[in-house]
Amino acid sequence: MSFITSSGQRALMKTIIEDRDKKQRKETSFSWIHRLKMVSWMTNAEMIQQAKIWRTQKRQGDLIIRECNNLPKVIQGQTWYIFVVQNTDMNCNPQLDPLGLGIDEGSFMVSGMIYWFKAEHNRDAIYKYVMEIK
Repeated sequence: MSFITSSGQRALMKTIIEDRDKKQRKETSFSWIHRLKMVSWMTNAEMIQQAKIWRTQKRQGDLIIRECNNLPKVIQGQTWYIFVVQNTDMNCNPQLDPLGLGIDEGSFMVSGMIYWFKAEHNRDAIYKYVMEIK
């Protein structure tokens, strides 16, 4: 049995951020892929495609995006902007996104999936697009 700890998640977040910086990667966001138990980075193009899916799910009433969950968080002294996606059927959400335990101060425990954006304007553009009603 393995345990998820804040210190372990902080170390993981440090590795995630350092790997991106070291390789001068251009991905704009990352998230924890629950079924694979690993981190995945996304480019703007990939995030736009994902946002189209979320927008459809939101219109169908299958998705919740709460603005109050979209807060800045500090990882290794750098500010990151989060975007939380939740299924309306709470039984379908992962019980806890483990990366929420990896922030510098305290933890951010939420069911569903947390997407971490380096730039606030990228996160805000995705939020606005998904929430737009036509």
